[in-house]
Amino acid sequence: MSDELTKLKKEILQDTELQAKKQRFALFSSPVPLGLGDDSYDFKKRPPRGENGKPITEATNVKIGAPKSGRIKSSYFSQASFNSIGDPYMDPQRKDLQYELEKTKKILFKDQQFKPASGYKELLGGPWPHMKEFDMKKTRNYKTADGRVWSAPRNITTNPANKELLKGFPHMKDEYNRFHQHQLKLQMEAKRKEKEVAFKTTIAGGENFNKDKLVFGFDGKAPPPNKEKIHDMHIMKHESNFKPANPGKKGFEGEFEQITYKPDPKKPIKRREWLKGKEQFKPNNLGTLSRPTPSITCFKQNIRRAMSAKGF
Repeated sequence: MSDELTKLKKEILQDTELQAKKQRFALFSSPVPLGLGDDSYDFKKRPPRGENGKPITEATNVKIGAPKSGRIKSSYFSQASFNSIGDPYMDPQRKDLQYELEKTKKILFKDQQFKPASGYKELLGGPWPHMKEFDMKKTRNYKTADGRVWSAPRNITTNPANKELLKGFPHMKDEYNRFHQHQLKLQMEAKRKEKEVAFKTTIAGGENFNKDKLVFGFDGKAPPPNKEKIHDMHIMKHESNFKPANPGKKGFEGEFEQITYKPDPKKPIKRREWLKGKEQFKPNNLGTLSRPTPSITCFKQNIRRAMSAKGF
């Protein structure tokens, strides 16, 4: 195999040298093949082969047979059986009766006296012993060696209660309009503190009853009157006064002409004759499109019952 590859490489190398010696127009040199000198395939690991030319392999692995499949008995590991084989059937009711009979046989009615049935029995202390969760604190002994009760020092003491305060207060009258009277009193005090000002009405404009000169006098104490500003209208001078155009007339006299009556006679109706050889138009309905609701006697079931009752 290696001899054939070396021979093939030599032939390819000779072909490339011959192509390079040939004259080529518009080319400075012949293109070198890309695969030249690439021996990456030579380093590929190949399995070792024996004298017969076949690859050497290791010993065969463990072999198993084909798995069993299907629903026949030969495909199962073992045949299914019942759990109750070897266990004889016993009637539970009969077993209870036998148990009750054995209990009655053990009771000796002659030797023992009658005893009523005992009530519900309870366990005292529980089935399990009690485990201590924590250690109890020792209680303090409040008795002295003489046997007297030991007492702590006196607590904080206070003055005796005032008996006069406990008697209560006498009832005092409270006028119904006391709040309104208090408000009036505050308003009167506020007016006294205000300065004397001329009375002004609350109407629009805020003018007084009397003029300012009569109130303040004519000695110059009154405020000066407001001077109106004269506006320059830039009035142009014309030969005659301006007169507007006469307005349009209105009413009966404002019409162009007098109103005259014109009769509106009805157009004469002429009967149209139908062309010969042409069918006349016929409407699909005669104008009554509404259908009244039929009676229940018209139902098929009711008609059949009536017919069968009459013997038809």
